[in-house]
Order: sequence, then structure tokens, then C-alpha cells
Amino acid sequence: MRQHEEAHQPPPGKRVYSICGGLGRSSESIFQPCDTSGLKWKTGKDLKHLRTRTEYGHIPNDFSLSDYENVILKIMNGKENDVFLYFLRGFIKDYIVFGDGEWIVIIGEDALMETCFPIFGNYFEYLSKKKGYKYIGNVKEVLR
Repeated sequence: MRQHEEAHQPPPGKRVYSICGGLGRSSESIFQPCDTSGLKWKTGKDLKHLRTRTEYGHIPNDFSLSDYENVILKIMNGKENDVFLYFLRGFIKDYIVFGDGEWIVIIGEDALMETCFPIFGNYFEYLSKKKGYKYIGNVKEVLR
């Protein structure tokens, strides 16, 4: 299990009930659409993201959309992976971020995929409070 910066630790003894905190949605409402019917993308964004990740060399050139989505689902379902709430002033919705220490997945509170990419540099600096990320717990804690 990775050690988190102090700022990312939930208060001692606090049980995390859902990914979305006060949004009124259960974590199952985020995971359910992905587990039963695949990821939901904005129209045309799935192939655009696949091309972008290939062009940047983040994934192999022969990766299919299914291969890329399997990477995403593995990050979202890894029990020890991190879960963050992401929101900045001006956003029209909150985002849930899953991270495995190397890659992050950003998905809207409406369960629409936004993006998935590797983090270069310090993982916790990238996912800091000052940048709008709030650590919620790991996937296992969030799904309790």
C-alpha cells in the first residue's frame, strides 16, 4: 500500500462511504455503468483519446479501444488504487479521479469518461489540494 502525503489522509477513524462525498451518489453508481456496459464516452471522444495516447507514446500503436478501456477499468477497479474528488471553480460538474501511482483516470460525476493518462513527475504534487484534488481513500475503502 502506498504512503500518502499528510494532506491526502482522511481524518482518523473516518469511514469513506462514497466516491462523491456530498454529491448524493453512491460509488456503485459510478462503477455500475462501467462494469456492465463498458465505459461511456462523449460522442467521438473515445477514439480521439485513443489516438492521442498512441501519438504521445503512452500506449502501444496496435492498442485497440478495448485494450485502452481495459487499462482504464484496471485502474478504476484496483482495490489499493487511490480515489480523489476533483473540482475547481468554474467546473459545471465534479469529477472522480482514480490513480495507481503512475496513471490517472478522470470520470465525471455523470459517469462519462473524461480522460486517462500517465503522470510524469511527482504523483502527489500533480494530485494536490491546491490543484483541486481531494483525496477520498482507496477503492477498497470507498466501496465499503
